[in-house]
Amino acid sequence: MLVRRNREAPDDDCCVVRLRKPGLLVALVGLLLVFGAGAAGAHASREASDPAPGARLDTAPEAVVLRFTEGVTVPDGAVTLFDESCAATDLPAPTLAAGGTEVSIPLPDLADGPYVVSYRVVSADGHPVQGGLSFSVGAEAGRPDCDTEPAADAGLAALAFLVRWVGFLALLS
Repeated sequence: MLVRRNREAPDDDCCVVRLRKPGLLVALVGLLLVFGAGAAGAHASREASDPAPGARLDTAPEAVVLRFTEGVTVPDGAVTLFDESCAATDLPAPTLAAGGTEVSIPLPDLADGPYVVSYRVVSADGHPVQGGLSFSVGAEAGRPDCDTEPAADAGLAALAFLVRWVGFLALLS
């Protein structure tokens, strides 16, 4: 048994317990923290979008909607639209709905051709998540061959690091 009731204590201290093997308890808690964090430790990921990845649309959409597995926030300037010539267009601030799990990105008027929307968001657990979504308007077209990787944001990385460690410290206190 890991815990023992203090039988020698007076009745008003009946609930005082003493650990017989505190090292074993620490080891068990450590194992739970390392291996028990399964799904709770997962980061947000895109689970759906409108339009669908690779979609060919007859008319240009007014917005791109991304749905994530958990709430996200979108830093300023974290969404970019690339056309077939790889010209980048910064987009207006997206709107969040459904508890932050749905991000709606308004688009300008689009001509026929292929496009890629590149995004970078921060999940509820503080981790940056980035990705892209390609689609085409009008005739069948290939995906633009552009470097759509969002530029690294040192401030965002530092914030994610800080949030992660504050969370870990909160678990220990």
